[in-house]
Amino acid sequence: WVCQWIFIYLANITFDKWPMTRELFERVVERFGVRRMSWGTNYPASHEQSYKEQLELARVAVSFLTADEQKWLLGETALSLWPALRGAQAQE
Repeated sequence: WVCQWIFIYLANITFDKWPMTRELFERVVERFGVRRMSWGTNYPASHEQSYKEQLELARVAVSFLTADEQKWLLGETALSLWPALRGAQAQE
């Protein structure tokens, strides 16, 4: 399993300056597949942005993926590992 928070963090800093970062992220997606990757944050230890802001950064950073790939990367993988979270989602 791959947590791609570090790639999102790097993406927001470097995709424009260092395209290699995006290429690396694309290779990881290709090698592992989004169904074995999960987005995560360093929240609440990370104080630079709120959770909502970090989620928006992640959505922008992975916008080159298909809608289905984004769905898995940003939530479905975690829900497949921890199905009880689906119930928590429904309660919100």
